[in-house]
Amino acid sequence: MTRFHTGILAMLLALTTGHALAQAKPTSGSTDGDLDLQAASDANNLGPEGIVPEQKGMNFSLIGTAQHDSATGWAGLMTPVLAYRFGAHFSADVSAPIDVYILGTTTGGTVLKPTTNTAPAHWVPGDTALALHANLDWKKLGYVFTPTLTAPTGDYDLGLGTGHYQYDFANHLELDVPLQPFVDLGIGNSTAIVNRRVQRKQNATGINSHFEAGVGIDLPFGMNLSLSAYEFLPIGNQTVYSKKVLKKKNTTRTTTSNGLAEDNGFNTSLDIPIERHLTISGFYSRSLRQHNDTCGGSITFQLRPPRKKTEAK
Repeated sequence: MTRFHTGILAMLLALTTGHALAQAKPTSGSTDGDLDLQAASDANNLGPEGIVPEQKGMNFSLIGTAQHDSATGWAGLMTPVLAYRFGAHFSADVSAPIDVYILGTTTGGTVLKPTTNTAPAHWVPGDTALALHANLDWKKLGYVFTPTLTAPTGDYDLGLGTGHYQYDFANHLELDVPLQPFVDLGIGNSTAIVNRRVQRKQNATGINSHFEAGVGIDLPFGMNLSLSAYEFLPIGNQTVYSKKVLKKKNTTRTTTSNGLAEDNGFNTSLDIPIERHLTISGFYSRSLRQHNDTCGGSITFQLRPPRKKTEAK
């Protein structure tokens, strides 16, 4: 049995178990589709709250992002997201990112005298991701289980995909108090699936675990600030797929290594609603191990906007 089939079986087993738990455990007075705990991780931190709708039904979101990576330079990304909530405990979303602008490196010349040329590429697809969510809440404690599967639709030559199906199983715990502490624990075969708000310069494939802990802070005017620390721990050897970097001396795209896949650092994001359907966001990620900085901003349009905090209570 392949790893891909093993991942599918594990996903089905986890969803069956989550359904049994949802039937056995009472919630904190929430009715179908009326949940107070809407963790940003519902969409693997794809964007601000509300991408996965709070009430039963469908939602469409469009996220436009511009970011700068200290290794790969500027990139522009457009991500349409279609999400559906089946009931109080189960939901799903599918996203298909498109790189509107990215710097890529092409190779040429001969075997003895190879040449490289860095030039921008436009409207390049990334890997399509399907995420399922099973959520429970007990008094002030919220839990979200998110299995994610990606299809190899990304451009392999530009480092936007690996040419393989990938999966991740993430667990999110959150305490609904004024200073909202949260913990994320997960395991999968791709680091690119974790925290999809930030496009990292590399994707380590192979079994790896990931951890993140931090706080979410509700600010005036519906703003939300998130501060966290993260860690990627590879289990066994990894294949590292790197985007083409700007330094001419570095033209290697794939490397099999355990140490190169390990990473840790800090994430921060700020979401500011400017209208019921529009939210602007800023984010910054610092990799301590790889000495890399990624910062950017985005604007998110939601066809079905989230309710205000006062309406949800």
